[in-house]
Parts: sequence; C-alpha cells; structure tokens
Amino acid sequence: ADTANTLGLKFLLTDITMGISPASAYDMLMDQNPILRDAVIRIFSGKAVEEMDSPEEREFIKDEIKFAADQLLSVPGLNPSPEVLQVNFIEFVIQ
Repeated sequence: ADTANTLGLKFLLTDITMGISPASAYDMLMDQNPILRDAVIRIFSGKAVEEMDSPEEREFIKDEIKFAADQLLSVPGLNPSPEVLQVNFIEFVIQ
C-alpha cells in the first residue's frame, strides 16, 4: 500500500470469497489459485490506503478482482463460459 502519507508501512489482511457459475468452474479456479492470488496481491499493492478505506473504492476493487478471475476462467469455445458472479470481502483489516 502507498505509504506517502503515513509514518510506516501498512498491513492488509483480507479474506475473499467468490460466487462462480457454473459450479463445475470451481475446480478450474482452484487450479489457477496461485495465479489468482498473485493478481489479487498486485491489485491491492497498487492501491493507496485511502482507496482501500472507502466503501465505494472497495466495490471497485471487487470489480477488478472479478475481472482478473474471469480472465483466468476464460477458455475459448467452452460453453457456457465460466463466470465470477460476485466477490465478497468477509474480512478486511488495515493496520
């Protein structure tokens, strides 16, 4: 996180859940777990602390995570195409 306006580094702890369709896409997503985790870390690393404090900005972050996950699930010719329906933060702590 951006530390320009703080005296020290900040720590973020978050727990994220996703709703996906079809349910069979769950295994596809788990196969991509390390790549997805890296994408989520990159998303959060590019944010200022103030951006993560705002409820509106958190919704935007959810959209970014959804987009990243959808990209990992994208398989040309697969019908129906797997899709992330929702992203939820069930824990979100900044210290």
